[in-house]
Amino acid sequence: MARIGGDEFSILIEELKDRRLIRDVSTRMLRELREPYYVKGVEIRTSFSIGVACFPEDGETHDALFRAADIALYEGKRNGKNQVLLYEDQ
Repeated sequence: MARIGGDEFSILIEELKDRRLIRDVSTRMLRELREPYYVKGVEIRTSFSIGVACFPEDGETHDALFRAADIALYEGKRNGKNQVLLYEDQ
């Protein structure tokens, strides 16, 4: 996991080729991230969107993959947040 900037992070998952499984793993991560947490007894809830790009179909370079994931991420945000969007969903 790496912080890209602002509120964007990147996670690299190797050896995962089945798109359905990629979507399932991403959806489970989203579900876990959305669980409320508590700070000094106050419940905090957050929203997340996840944009997914796959090598080599969505890009063969670091920059191309980040661009594809970013496009998917912002499309998900435009469509209401709290969702997983693969670049191929565009």
